[in-house]
Amino acid sequence: MSMHRRFAAIGLALLFLMTTSVEHALADETDTAERLTNTEPKTIQSRQTLRDPEIRVESRKLGLRRQVEMLQWERDGDGFVKVWRDAPVVSGDVQHSNPPMPKLQNAVWLASDANIDGQQVDPGVLMALGQWIRVRPGFSRVPFRWSRRFQPDGDGLSDSDNPLNPQVGDVRMFWSELFVPTLERQVILADGKWQLPGTVQLDEATVRALNRQLQDAQQRRSLRDLLSRMWTLAAFGLLTLLIVARVVLIRRARHNKARD
Repeated sequence: MSMHRRFAAIGLALLFLMTTSVEHALADETDTAERLTNTEPKTIQSRQTLRDPEIRVESRKLGLRRQVEMLQWERDGDGFVKVWRDAPVVSGDVQHSNPPMPKLQNAVWLASDANIDGQQVDPGVLMALGQWIRVRPGFSRVPFRWSRRFQPDGDGLSDSDNPLNPQVGDVRMFWSELFVPTLERQVILADGKWQLPGTVQLDEATVRALNRQLQDAQQRRSLRDLLSRMWTLAAFGLLTLLIVARVVLIRRARHNKARD
């Protein structure tokens, strides 16, 4: 290996070691600050299986919700219309009175082991930031006392004799699962639990400390990105010098050969 190649290789290795060591040091400090200030996206995890104990519907998501609706009379101007409602409607008319709501009511089950990096997530985070999406679960485990009354109807269950022509007093049920998007700058780690910032009581000194940590983390990230770009440019520059040196050596060798 020629002398200029050796120097180039040594310089490239030293530059790589310097930038890598600095990046690792900045990354360690940044991760510590980001763990408190949540400057990186956070994904909520859970291994729990949620169950509707009455209908025996199951879900592996962060939340399971049962919605029970009954077809009822509701006043509409001077008349009455049939509407699906999940709460009792007082029609105010004897001829259009509604039967009592069924024993099965709306219910919500949340994953008790929801966590981010092993730290518990407050249930308020799930309810505030999660999105309920209706699903069609399997109904193979519905107990007999309910399966003899309710039959599959669309995405849920219904006790209508004719689902296409339901009558007042008919009941239907639907289930939804809770999906929480990746969190970024929306939760804070306080008292060993991920919580919504507005629900955490922080003193002024803690707020100032968190703000400083956030600013420091952002500055370290900017410096780390700058070092990464410098490394890329330096590597490209050294590679270019090697190519140019190689071309010069080839031309010089050809020139010397021609002179000989």
